[in-house]
Amino acid sequence: MLELKNIKKIYHSGENVVALKDMSVKFGNKGFVSILGPSGCGKTTLLNVIGGLDAYDSGDLIIKGKSTKSFRNSDWDAYRNNFIGFVFQNYNLISHQTILQNVEVALTLSGISKAERKKRATQALIDVGLKDHMNKKPTQLSGGQMQRVAIARALVNDPEVILADEPTGALDSHTSVQIMDILKEISKRKLIIMVTHNADLAQEYSSRIIKMLDGDIEVDTHLEESDGNLQDSKFTKFKKTSMSIFNAIGLSFSNLMTKKWRTILTSIAGSIGIIGIALVLAISNGSKILINGKVSDMLSDSPIHISKVVNNSGGFVENTNPQYPDNSNIIVNDPTNRKTPSSHQNIITKEYMDYINKMKVELKDSILSISDSRNLNMNLLAKRGSKIVDIQGVYSHEMPSKKEDFEKQYELVGSTSRMPVEKNEIVIIVDSQNQVSKYWMDSWNLKEDDVKNAESLVGKTLAKLVDNDNYFVKEGNIFRPINSEASKIYDDTNKSLELKVVGVVRPSKESGDNGKVPSAGIGYTSKLEEHIVNKSLNSQIVAAQKNSDFNVTTGQKFSDEAEKKSMISALGGNDIPEELTIVPSNVEGSKQIKEYLDKYNEGKSDKDKIIYEDYSKSIISALEMAVNMASVVLIALAAISLIVSSIMIAILTYVSVLERTKEIGILRSIGARKKDVSRLFNAENIIIGFIAGTLGVGLTYLISIAVNEIVHSQIKQVDTIAVLAPIHALFLVGLSIVITLIAGFIPAKMSARKKPVDALRTE
Repeated sequence: MLELKNIKKIYHSGENVVALKDMSVKFGNKGFVSILGPSGCGKTTLLNVIGGLDAYDSGDLIIKGKSTKSFRNSDWDAYRNNFIGFVFQNYNLISHQTILQNVEVALTLSGISKAERKKRATQALIDVGLKDHMNKKPTQLSGGQMQRVAIARALVNDPEVILADEPTGALDSHTSVQIMDILKEISKRKLIIMVTHNADLAQEYSSRIIKMLDGDIEVDTHLEESDGNLQDSKFTKFKKTSMSIFNAIGLSFSNLMTKKWRTILTSIAGSIGIIGIALVLAISNGSKILINGKVSDMLSDSPIHISKVVNNSGGFVENTNPQYPDNSNIIVNDPTNRKTPSSHQNIITKEYMDYINKMKVELKDSILSISDSRNLNMNLLAKRGSKIVDIQGVYSHEMPSKKEDFEKQYELVGSTSRMPVEKNEIVIIVDSQNQVSKYWMDSWNLKEDDVKNAESLVGKTLAKLVDNDNYFVKEGNIFRPINSEASKIYDDTNKSLELKVVGVVRPSKESGDNGKVPSAGIGYTSKLEEHIVNKSLNSQIVAAQKNSDFNVTTGQKFSDEAEKKSMISALGGNDIPEELTIVPSNVEGSKQIKEYLDKYNEGKSDKDKIIYEDYSKSIISALEMAVNMASVVLIALAAISLIVSSIMIAILTYVSVLERTKEIGILRSIGARKKDVSRLFNAENIIIGFIAGTLGVGLTYLISIAVNEIVHSQIKQVDTIAVLAPIHALFLVGLSIVITLIAGFIPAKMSARKKPVDALRTE
């Protein structure tokens, strides 16, 4: 069954020591073979070569007619697990496992189910007389009992060969006889090869005795006929061994539990970095919740603006031109035409305006006001003393047409003020302190005596509105404002419309606090805007401008089509507004309006979509970005503690490798692969990483409670500032596991590289 052909083994340790020299020997399928000889003659080396614990340098080991010259590491692992069973002088049991688990461990590498493993291991222990000791640890047994455990472990996989290295060397004579009786019984059905110094026991129990001297066989004596069957049985490929990650975790967990305090302290140290990062994430997440809650409540009913050019995300379009450029190029900045690669051009159509008008009806309780911007120039003439002056650059705003909407946004100043109703009625808008700007006064050519109080303004004709055909006179291809006939037109009620002040208003306390409504200029009714547009659409100057590639008021050529369209709109030649501003009545109203506007874009191409600017969203995004930037910096600082804990874990894993070297040798001797050993220590790191991560997350939740209580006691409006999201908690536990795996990777690899025979020699 086994044959050694010219086996040579040399140890290179300073000087070359020949342990085996051209040894050739055959072994039968069963029997009890004892190998005798003085110390250093090569007995144990021979046993290690036969068992695949050590590699031979030359020659060949033949198993059932199969040469092992081409065996790979995995083949030797499978060979030791399936074909060989080891019984050692010092038992080589895993101290942190029960004797039942020690016997089961060989089966875990064979892919045997848990129930079957327990059944077979139990029977093996019963066979060697240890039925009542199965749940004891090896340290609770006598030497003879531990050797029986070793024999049970060697037999549990039903190997064909048992290799026993001084199995009675550490036992008293009485116990030695008991062990030899067990081995003798086994030899009736299996091959037992035993190395021993006890010639008397060998003579009494062996069927064959081989005496060695200086690495070779000196005497080979067959004492019984039963050992004569040397015919090879058919070789079958050995079943590959494998230790599952669950089995590895089980072995590692039981080992860690034998060093509870070290495991706990290591986990606490590993959790420190996790706590640091977890607290940063908790505060970051809590800040975002606060921003999206408290801040959002304050801002979510702020105006929704639909402008010509908007960022694709619905925010402001920022000027992307670099500051302090190195070149001398001059850039003309036109905010109305600004467009960046990340921006979107809104084209408001009649279809969209119909959709907005429908919204006014469907969501009337959600809307405080809707105002539009047409870039419309008003042709205004005012009488100041004896002069007729042209009013330019005025601030003007459309006022709500419904009384209840008007009263929500504005309050009247003075006893004679009222809201405008007719097209010729206007109001003067002041701020919350009843102030008007000097610039506004100058644009209307007013003196301080003209605006002493609201009562003095009510009833006055502030200016007169003149339509295009009466305001512009054509000279060649150019249209110029009328000058010489200005006074006649001003006095002619058929050619001008007086704008009478009917009140002075200021933003209400609710709307003024959040800047929902204008607080400067004049306010007019929608009827006035309709009047201007209707008069302007068919005016001569608009018709001329539509058919010209140059500005008909200046004679200058347009740079592009957008500039021409802007000019047509300014002259009142477009009845579709360029921009809209929608003021929600409340937070819920803001939500409904946004949902309504979003619904319009469903199924439309990107070009045809209308994207609105959500001021609250832009502000919240900016605040969240600031929080994120701060979080990144803090996480980077907290990561330093992770690095420190990783180094410590790497050191502790290395120490664990040194402590468990004997265990590594035991596992390799029963067929564990290198990757199985590596997996064993990786499993240990997974457990430590999981405990550290879970501990870190748990402590973070407790710390968060304390932080939230402290913050709330100082700032009553803030309930929570530290909220660790569940997804972050899971991520951090996973991160802890990954870090400990990385930290223990090199020590785990070192453990896997150890040769079985070297690991077994370690004390």
